[in-house]
Amino acid sequence: RCEECYSGTMECSRCIADRHAAMPFHRIVRWCESNGFWADSTLADAGVRVRLGHGGAPCPNAHRNPRKMTIGVESGYQSAQVLFCECVDRSGHLRTPQPIQLIQYGLFPTSWEVPMSAFSIRLHRAYHLLSLQAQTNARDFTIYLRRLTDNVIMTDTPDRYREFSISNREFVFLRAVRRAGEVPKRALAAGSLAVLCPACPQIDINMDPNWRTRPADQRFLDALFYGIDGNFHQNQKVKPLDPNDFALTLGAAYFANAEDFTKYQKTLGPMEPEPSTCHKFAAMGLGGYWNNISGTLGVSCRHQVVLPGGGVDLQKGERFVNVDFALVSGLQRWMDLPLHVSGYDINCQYRINLDKRLAAFEKATKGMASVANKKFPPTIACVGKFHLPAHKPACQFKFSYIYHRWVGRTDGEAPERLWAVLNPLGTSTREMTAGHRHDRINDHHSDMNVRRVHGLATELARKHKEAVAGYSRTRETLDETEEEIPDNVLRDWLHEEEEFVKKVVNIKNHKKLHNPYEVSMKRGMLALECQERADQAARMLLLEILEDDFEGEKKRTEQMHAAFLARVEAWREMYALNLAPLIQVAAGDAGDSDAPIVVAEPGDSSDDEADEAGPTKAGAKRPAGHKASTRSSAPGSKSPAWHAINDIVIDLPTSRGPKTIAHVALRKAVEAEMELRKGEANDALDDLRAQIITNYGWRHEKKKNVKGVKRATKANRAIQLKQKAIDHAANRYRRARSCLISLGMDQKDPTYRVLRQHDKVSFNVFHTDDKPSSAKARNSKLPSWIWGDSSFVAKMGPGAVRNFCDEAFKVRWFRERAAMSRWHEEIQLLEEEMGRMLRYFEHYVAKWRTSADEHTARHERGMSAYARRQAHRHSRLFDESLENF
Repeated sequence: RCEECYSGTMECSRCIADRHAAMPFHRIVRWCESNGFWADSTLADAGVRVRLGHGGAPCPNAHRNPRKMTIGVESGYQSAQVLFCECVDRSGHLRTPQPIQLIQYGLFPTSWEVPMSAFSIRLHRAYHLLSLQAQTNARDFTIYLRRLTDNVIMTDTPDRYREFSISNREFVFLRAVRRAGEVPKRALAAGSLAVLCPACPQIDINMDPNWRTRPADQRFLDALFYGIDGNFHQNQKVKPLDPNDFALTLGAAYFANAEDFTKYQKTLGPMEPEPSTCHKFAAMGLGGYWNNISGTLGVSCRHQVVLPGGGVDLQKGERFVNVDFALVSGLQRWMDLPLHVSGYDINCQYRINLDKRLAAFEKATKGMASVANKKFPPTIACVGKFHLPAHKPACQFKFSYIYHRWVGRTDGEAPERLWAVLNPLGTSTREMTAGHRHDRINDHHSDMNVRRVHGLATELARKHKEAVAGYSRTRETLDETEEEIPDNVLRDWLHEEEEFVKKVVNIKNHKKLHNPYEVSMKRGMLALECQERADQAARMLLLEILEDDFEGEKKRTEQMHAAFLARVEAWREMYALNLAPLIQVAAGDAGDSDAPIVVAEPGDSSDDEADEAGPTKAGAKRPAGHKASTRSSAPGSKSPAWHAINDIVIDLPTSRGPKTIAHVALRKAVEAEMELRKGEANDALDDLRAQIITNYGWRHEKKKNVKGVKRATKANRAIQLKQKAIDHAANRYRRARSCLISLGMDQKDPTYRVLRQHDKVSFNVFHTDDKPSSAKARNSKLPSWIWGDSSFVAKMGPGAVRNFCDEAFKVRWFRERAAMSRWHEEIQLLEEEMGRMLRYFEHYVAKWRTSADEHTARHERGMSAYARRQAHRHSRLFDESLENF
């Protein structure tokens, strides 16, 4: 009975052998009468022979006995009796060599002379895909095959791990060669087996026909954006040297030519840690490393596609001379582009002596074909956004992707995403010999590249949609900001920005480069100290008055109290004469059921607790804003005089219901109160902005410079007082807005918007506050609407705080300008990349069709069919890209 045929029919040996003549590796079982169960058997035991060369028919020239071979298939290992075709040509040699006969039958031999074992091509394909997807190693896979064969005493099954490992390595290489349209041989052309990125510029393949004549400010559209990084999970143990071991993909895939790299290393001196003017980075050889090879270093583009020829092994850290070889080798095909944009975690150190190292590099690599072109085009050097906060502040703005021109929204962290996928592979590759290890890693790079190419159209379309929305938002925000800036000041800022982006590209200008994207720490600290002294003086004065410790001020306060009461009395007389009759008329027409409108403004518990008088809550009978407002953010209990003033009620139109307010008799009174409430709301917002800025500065100062419990406690107290002042100003605004709505203002008024908790935040003025985040978080991180108006700064008196706020708004403009520019560049880059993708797929459709025609003319039907299949694949990718774009 066959266990792989779904019928499950019981047959005699002869019938089952006849029926399985073309399926000789099905698993069968034979009923064992003596034991009383179905025992494992093989079709070979039933008399099935594997006949090669004549479509299953016996070879008329065969005179030898069948060869007993071990065959590995999806169901395990089997013994097979194989009859080879022995037809010979005129010279007396076999017309078809035995290994080729096996391949034509569907079996891949483990030897190219006299094969004694083989594995089905379907099994090799299955393992290849499994190794790419799940990083399954060959040792575990062959044990799995042995257990499938006999899971009781596994040692009774032959171990073919060595044969499988070697044959699968050859099988994978042949598939890579076929995919590239190359002939399998040694010394393949550099990068010929690599899968290229269709969105990156590929000279003579997908670039705009006029790319060489673009104006200078558009050359970034033809730039190569690449990132370089080391991976210390891809290390290698000390292995015995095998003179016959070499990488089948030597120099033709993603690793640099290992032979040239070895020659280059022999010219280098002893390894020493690289000196650093920034932090002591582990990547510079200052960390702990183990094994003969401590890791690898590779180059990839901004689309997370690994570039050909850019991989090298590391001995201890990311030694700069190793990085030099990787870059020169990996960027050979892109040296003629007008611009490069480089991302590297330690670019601030790597770029310092690059010119000197390249001069020595040229001498050391003279005559090497793999690194023939050693002249880099102009390069913009940056540090990845995730790694940038680990650098000193002096490095951060000089190597930021946010502040460099012509880089779009690139983040420079593409290699890190590749390592996350590749890291599990390190547990098996560190046990391999040098050549096998390179072949295995190259194969995984190709698989990642292929998958990336297949999904790139959808990714670019999504990013383009995101970029258009991001540009629209930042453009709108910048326009609002620039409305408050005088034309002459704006011209000066634009000139300063232009000077910065010109100079920051050259590392020689960095020492004297001013950072326009951050408030000067010296100015910030001076402003905060002045603000603290002023706040402390005001607090002390108020405390002395409340505690009756200062008689002169107490007397002055009593005089002010009396004057205020006199003004209230004068108001009441004017109210009784002018406003009260109008209110009575309006209230009489409205009726007794006319109750005041209470607008519930969104707040939070901290706001409610901060305002000691308490804002009006939903359901209260008294609308907000009708007591005389003399509230203070000062701590301590309030004096009787304070409460006496606070309890005075001023009868304004907003103390009445909507019908009364809408009465024609109160029209002018409502208009007057409307203007008063707008002034109150504006004053509250101005106070809120000033308090937020200074509180933000305090928090930054405490984080960076305050040490010790005593100083920290004092700083925390100052921050708490600032927060109370912020909450108080927010509640004043909310009360004023509630009154404005009661007076008839539209709740969607663009000037007086709802003030929510998340609106009470500052915009960043210190570069170290920029944190890496997800795309979703970056898109939603826009300045609060309260910063659309900067006129409050002009209302401040001259001094350190005014200067600090002026510079903070200047920094805000520079940052908003940078954000808007990066989004605009990203749109341009993505649209150029979309065009390149379409041209790339068109190019390869034509190339494979031409190849198919050439093979057809030479009667190479198999190669012709494969070429047409590849042309169809690229045609499908073209259609998908066109649909997405």
